[in-house]
Amino acid sequence: MLEEKISPNLVTFNILVCGQCKEGEIDSALRLPMLMEEKNVVPDQLTFGTLINALCEKGCVDKAYGIFDSLKEKGMANEIMYTALIDGYCNMEKVDCALALFERMVTEGCLPNSYTYNVLINGLCKVKKLAEALEYLARMLEAGMKPTIVTYSIIIDQMLKEFDFDSAYRVLSHMIALGYNPDVCTYTSFLLAYCNRGMLKEAEDVMAKMKEEGVQLHLMAYTVLIDGYGRAEFINLSFDTLKSMVDAGYEPSHYTYSVLIKHLSHEKLINGNSARTGLDPGANNGSINIADVWKITEHIRLLGSLRK
Repeated sequence: MLEEKISPNLVTFNILVCGQCKEGEIDSALRLPMLMEEKNVVPDQLTFGTLINALCEKGCVDKAYGIFDSLKEKGMANEIMYTALIDGYCNMEKVDCALALFERMVTEGCLPNSYTYNVLINGLCKVKKLAEALEYLARMLEAGMKPTIVTYSIIIDQMLKEFDFDSAYRVLSHMIALGYNPDVCTYTSFLLAYCNRGMLKEAEDVMAKMKEEGVQLHLMAYTVLIDGYGRAEFINLSFDTLKSMVDAGYEPSHYTYSVLIKHLSHEKLINGNSARTGLDPGANNGSINIADVWKITEHIRLLGSLRK
C-alpha cells in the first residue's frame, strides 16, 4: 500500500497490529504505532489494548504495564487494558499486583466487568486464596453484577480441590437456583475430586447424572474416571470405561494412553493383566511405548467384537 502511495487508515493499521500479534510478531506490532504517527494516523484504545493483551499473554507484563501507564496519563486506559494486566499478573501468580491494580481501577472510576472479576477470582483460587475469592464474588454481587457459570465453576473447582464437598454443593445449588445448568466442566471438577479421594461410587453417580441430564461427556471426563479406577487397581473397569469412550466416538488421546500405561506398569497389575492385554511386564518401564499403545488399541477392538 505504501509503495503505491495509498495511505492506510486507522482500521487498516489496527488489523495489521492484531494480525502481527496473533502471529507472535509482537516486536513488529510494537513498531506500528510509531509508523502510524508518521502517517498522521492516531493510534486508539484498540491499537494499544491489542498490544497490551498480546504482551500479557506472552508473559511480558511489566512491558505491557509501561505502555498502560503512559496511556493512563493521556486518559486512554480502559477496562480491557486493566483486565488484560490483571490476568497477566494472575497468570504469573503475582496476585498482590493484580489486587492492587484492581483497586486502582475502581478508585479511578473504571468499572470492572464480569470478565475482570472472573479473572481475579480465578487468580486467587490458583494460589489457594479461596476466602479472598469469595470476598470478590460478594463484591461482584454488591455491584449488581450477575456472576456467570464460569464464575461459579471456578469457585466450585477450588472448593473441590480442597475436598470441601458440602460447600461446593451449596454453591452448585445456588447456581442452579439462579437458572444456570452445570456444564461438563462443572461436573468434571466433581468427578476429579471424587476420583482423587477414591470415592468411585460417587464418581460413577456423577457420570450417570451427566448422561441423565444430557450433558455431553468429553474426553477428559472419561480419562479422569479411567485414572480413578486405575489408581484403585480396578484396571478392568479402566478398560471398560475406555471402551465406553471409544463407543461414544471419542478417540483416546496421548494422555489417555499414558494414564493406562502408568497403571499397567505397576508390577502387581502388569503381572495380573499381561496375558489379558498382551503387554510385556519386563519390557515396560512406565514410559509410553508405541507398541504398548497399539496393543491397548487392539485390546479395545477385541473387547468390542466380543461384546457385540
